[in-house]
Amino acid sequence: MKLMILNRCLMSMPCVLALALFAGCAADGANKPGSADSQSPGGAANPPKNSGSEASVNGKSATPPKDEAKEKERKLADLTQKLAVARQRLKKANLSIEQTEEEHKASMARMHVELTLARRKLEDFEQNTSQSRIDRATLGVQWGEDGIKEQEEELSQLELTYNADEIAKETKEIVLERARRRLERSRRDLVLQKKDLSTLKAETIPREKEELRLAVENKEREIANAQRQIVMTRIDRRMELLNAKQEVTKTEQEITDIDPEALKKIKAEEDREDDNANAAAAPATGPAGEKK
Repeated sequence: MKLMILNRCLMSMPCVLALALFAGCAADGANKPGSADSQSPGGAANPPKNSGSEASVNGKSATPPKDEAKEKERKLADLTQKLAVARQRLKKANLSIEQTEEEHKASMARMHVELTLARRKLEDFEQNTSQSRIDRATLGVQWGEDGIKEQEEELSQLELTYNADEIAKETKEIVLERARRRLERSRRDLVLQKKDLSTLKAETIPREKEELRLAVENKEREIANAQRQIVMTRIDRRMELLNAKQEVTKTEQEITDIDPEALKKIKAEEDREDDNANAAAAPATGPAGEKK
């Protein structure tokens, strides 16, 4: 309807006036509540409210400001505890080095004594024991040979005597048979003694000498291995000590960065605790210096 009226007006009005009238009608249609532009979400007529954005733009924060004094106190307390632990680790590292060195000294002293004993055994075996055992075994063989000769002579003498004398046949046979059995046992024993002497010279003495020599070498090798292990252990202990010192220095620097006077306060507190501990550990004495 409006368009028909507008067309009629345009027919009768000048061009400029007609254009102005057409623009006014278009604006009225856009401002109506049912129009598409008024209902669009991004329209400028009803912009969405954003209180958070406005607060950020104005520089306001929802969280309250931190209490710097309490935060500083909390950090100092944590660093103080950390420093106490680091100093205890440093003390433990020093004690560990001292204990390790004492153990090394005792271990090396023991091993050197064992090496000395092993060398003495080998030396004594080479100079005295081995030759003495061979000489004794040789002497035993000589005693056996002499004993056989004597028994053979006795048996011959008995046979001559009993053949010349007229004695009972049974008695003669008993005496002669007894002498013959003793002679046979002596001969068998001499064979065994000679065999033992040969084994002693060829196998027993060389084997025992080699065992003693190996014992000396094992002790020397054990000492060499222990010395290398000592060096490695010392390196480990030194590294632990350096790490502990570095941790103490680092923590002290962190404390100083927060409060330059804090270390003095910590040192004074530690001295006071040490004095109290020493006073509690000291025995009570009377006026004359006697224990109560």
